[in-house]
Amino acid sequence: MSEARSADFSLAGVLRSGAWLSILFWAASFVATRSAIEVFHPFALVAARFALGSALLYGLLLARRERPLLAREDLPRGLLLGAILGAHICVQAFALLRTSCVHSGWIVGACPVVIAVGAQLFLGQRIAPLSWLGIGVAACGVLAIALEHSSALGQAGFGDLLVFGTTFSWAAYTLLSAAPVARSGALRTSAFAMGVASLVCAGAALLEGRALLGTPSLGNWLELGFLGACCSALAFWLWNRAIARFGMARLGALLYFQPFVTAGLALALGEERPGWNTWIGGPLVLSGVWLLGRGRPAGRAALARA
Repeated sequence: MSEARSADFSLAGVLRSGAWLSILFWAASFVATRSAIEVFHPFALVAARFALGSALLYGLLLARRERPLLAREDLPRGLLLGAILGAHICVQAFALLRTSCVHSGWIVGACPVVIAVGAQLFLGQRIAPLSWLGIGVAACGVLAIALEHSSALGQAGFGDLLVFGTTFSWAAYTLLSAAPVARSGALRTSAFAMGVASLVCAGAALLEGRALLGTPSLGNWLELGFLGACCSALAFWLWNRAIARFGMARLGALLYFQPFVTAGLALALGEERPGWNTWIGGPLVLSGVWLLGRGRPAGRAALARA
């Protein structure tokens, strides 16, 4: 990670990058998906979501008269990214059949830790001691909040465990996307990965033999459109573009804000009110993200290792 990236990691820089929109849309996706899977089979829902997202991004590429295909050396990595992405969202959709969207929002708060460790182990993005302190403080905050919704983490349900497993698949997707994004661009990489993910999930839906579990209402179709256009096309494009600018270890820290957005939506819908754990854990999360942003990287990113 270069010093230029370190300087870019500021509130103004994050706002300009649009990465905060990705967090907002992904947090809302739990609520939209939980409602949509009541009438759409998870395989079919994810396939349609990514097909719409990929079509929109390829349409944007054509409108900008840019080359639609990945660079030749990025094709194998793009295929792998699509497979990981399809599996990642499918597992989350199935998990929501067994857990709540609020639980899911808190559990994915573990993503930044997995991403930061993975970035150091596999990409040479060494994190300074102050940044590690920030990761630890923020992780304690997320744990304090999670304890509000589960009296014992050891008794977590199967759905919660599935969501926790997706923190590793998301870290894998984020880390593996570095080289294709650098060479082929965020827009092209996102469009290709979504296209592959839609084909993988469509094949799984065909093997399952059913796409609908009920009769979709207008609201369900709107949820599907929101998942495809906002939570897929726009969110993944902005996220990959921000990765190229800030680096993965630091950008991953923004995911700590996702549980707060999910909880806010649940509160707005009258489903849940935050307790004392949130008022303690919340400031810890914010303090941890601030420390992570202040820490200077200890070395340059070995992007060629990706």
